[in-house]
Amino acid sequence: MEEQGLGEQILQVCAEVRRLARPEKVILFNRKLTLSGKTASFKLVVVADTADKRRLEKELYLAIDSPVPFDVVLYTPGEWAQLAGERGSFAAKVRRMGKVLYEA
Repeated sequence: MEEQGLGEQILQVCAEVRRLARPEKVILFNRKLTLSGKTASFKLVVVADTADKRRLEKELYLAIDSPVPFDVVLYTPGEWAQLAGERGSFAAKVRRMGKVLYEA
C-alpha cells in the first residue's frame, strides 16, 4: 500500500532502515521518477545514534535488497542538530525540502 503517493519500494526501504538502524529520523530527499511516474532512484537521509557511521552504512547497503537504486546519507543526532541549522549546508537543504518519513 502506498502512503501519500510514495513508492512502495521507498516505504519498504524505510521500514528496513528503521529495523536495522533504529534511527531518530528518516527523510526522503531527491526522489527521481521515470517518465511513467515510477520511482527510478531515491536518497534517504538517516539520523541515527551510532559510533561508527561507516559500519552502519555498510550494514544498511548489504542488508537491504531493493529493485530501485537508493542512497543513504547518515548523520548522528549531534551532526544533524548542528548542520541542519547551518545555512547553505546539505542538511539544511534536506530539512527545508525533504519529506520526513519517520520520526521517533
